[in-house]
Amino acid sequence: MNLLLRERGERKRIFLVIAGDKNENYSHYIELERLAKTLDIVQHIKFTGPLHHDFMPTEGNAFTIEDLYYSCDLVSFLTSYDYDSYGNPIGEAISQKRCYITTSYEYYHEVYGRHGFVAPMLEISGTRDELPDQRFVDEVFLFLTNNQLMRAVAEKNFQQGKRVLSNDLFEVLNLKGCEENA
Repeated sequence: MNLLLRERGERKRIFLVIAGDKNENYSHYIELERLAKTLDIVQHIKFTGPLHHDFMPTEGNAFTIEDLYYSCDLVSFLTSYDYDSYGNPIGEAISQKRCYITTSYEYYHEVYGRHGFVAPMLEISGTRDELPDQRFVDEVFLFLTNNQLMRAVAEKNFQQGKRVLSNDLFEVLNLKGCEENA
């Protein structure tokens, strides 16, 4: 991305901020560090450590997930094919009206793709987990250099999220017919 920006004569630089506890899977952390050195992009990768939501008590003046969302142009959720966690970074990005990029991890289509959410997606599988291809790079670059497109996609995803990801409290609590008393 930075090479493409430089070729266009733009001063803007792109950084990948990786949030999370490096000790959660230390071998993956070491592999990411090694890859950054191999690709000569260490100066553009920042590890923050774990982040909490702004409503969660923390010691001191710690950065939060919301700080990261509001200071970035694009939320990146590039994960392994077998990702299966309680976290919901894509849903959080959608609810914060932020565009995201993702991998085609095993459950992406079931949770988001079938509902029509839009994002550049790095195609991976259980047997193929590689560096981004040119198609993905071009899609991400288009997002990062077209603010109007990003705003439109973020709004579309947000409106779609309100329709399909929001819980209807009356339905959840089996209170159908009680809406007029609320």
